[in-house]
Amino acid sequence: MRDIGVAVNRYIEETTKDIVEFDGSKFISQSNYYNVESFIKKILNNNETNYFFLNKEPEIGLHDNLCTFLRLSVSLKSDDHYALCTKAKILELTSEFQAKLGWLVGNLYSRVGTDDYAPGTNLAADQYKSYVQDVMSEYIGMVPDKIFRDFKKVAKHTNNMNELDERMLDLIETKKKSRLSNIISVIGRVVQLDETQKEKLRNVLSQDGSVKRIIDP
Repeated sequence: MRDIGVAVNRYIEETTKDIVEFDGSKFISQSNYYNVESFIKKILNNNETNYFFLNKEPEIGLHDNLCTFLRLSVSLKSDDHYALCTKAKILELTSEFQAKLGWLVGNLYSRVGTDDYAPGTNLAADQYKSYVQDVMSEYIGMVPDKIFRDFKKVAKHTNNMNELDERMLDLIETKKKSRLSNIISVIGRVVQLDETQKEKLRNVLSQDGSVKRIIDP
């Protein structure tokens, strides 16, 4: 078994072209992030046919979220290995999860009903959402699609995360001001405005929800 991060990172590398690696972390666009989130949910519910997930249980010696790579086979000889494996065992699957593992390995055409990590089963909906986000935050960061290209450019010329945050905030604010100025300029073609009126209009528009959706990067 391996840490779930191995499966997550492999999926990201295989399915996502734009990955920004910065300060020891990986960042992807929001749309790609949702794809990774869907993949992780499938793993947590053991509906991803290539893997079998075990949630960490530190109190009994399972300290990390692990998953088995079902396509990776390991040959064992009962005479040589069974006693060693039995001696090293720290936990075992319940009967329903034994059935599900058998289904996954056997590639059957029906789903075994199990009490997985899904809303309304082991966890309430809000707890499940938080659980998924906690798992994801260990391996990947999300950047909104609208600013991902800028994020990628700025990251190339930035030394640390604090500096990156500051530069992105400055860039976003500059773009908002520029777009707001463009709107006021267009209005000025129809209605003549002096500087005082422009400033008042700027203040009003900057607080308007509909305008915010337009000028926000």
